[in-house]
Amino acid sequence: MMKPLNVLLLLALGVTLLGCGSASREEPTAAPEADRDYDFEYKIIDSSEGDKPGWILNPFKADNGEEAKKNRYFVSEGSQRDKRLCLKSAGARASAEVAGEISQFIKNTYSEATQGDGDEDVSQYMQEQLTQEIQSFVVGARVGRKYWELRKYMKEMGASKDYKVYQCYVLVQIDKSNLNKAIEMARKKILSSISDSEVKKKTEEAIKDAEQKYDNLEKPVTLDDAA
Repeated sequence: MMKPLNVLLLLALGVTLLGCGSASREEPTAAPEADRDYDFEYKIIDSSEGDKPGWILNPFKADNGEEAKKNRYFVSEGSQRDKRLCLKSAGARASAEVAGEISQFIKNTYSEATQGDGDEDVSQYMQEQLTQEIQSFVVGARVGRKYWELRKYMKEMGASKDYKVYQCYVLVQIDKSNLNKAIEMARKKILSSISDSEVKKKTEEAIKDAEQKYDNLEKPVTLDDAA
């Protein structure tokens, strides 16, 4: 006959094994989304598509064939608690995104051509006013594809508080001929702001081929390109 102490030990062992068995049958923790921000402060709880579209990271491949040849593509984004307002705000910033890229390209072109030894006043003008000036020249920007995701930020993941917000992206399409006109008008605006003839000549030489160089770009311009 088994002693009471042995019975208790067997029962305890059985409970432990059952507990381990239950733990092993639990669903594994979901892997973090590949496209989540590096701070890991949120989870994506809903979205307009199953996967984040490739055009968000590479708008240059948004279209093929003739459309891709005659147009250029940009991505504009916005964040709002209301989905409709989120998409609307992303679309409203479309021309600013276009102007920002053109401005960055012209600044890079000037910096490269002058090897960092350009006129300080010209550089300051480009830094402070050029994007705003170009935005008034940009015409014909059209919002095409859209994508949104509902993010749930959580304190336990590092957010300042728990809340939900929509993050929206829109693909902006603009005819290359309109872009070239904007670049040309920006070039004229820069030159008209320079009174010193030598500085004007040097600046004109530095950005004379900006339209052609911009048209030949194979990737979007980013702030990192200025380094």
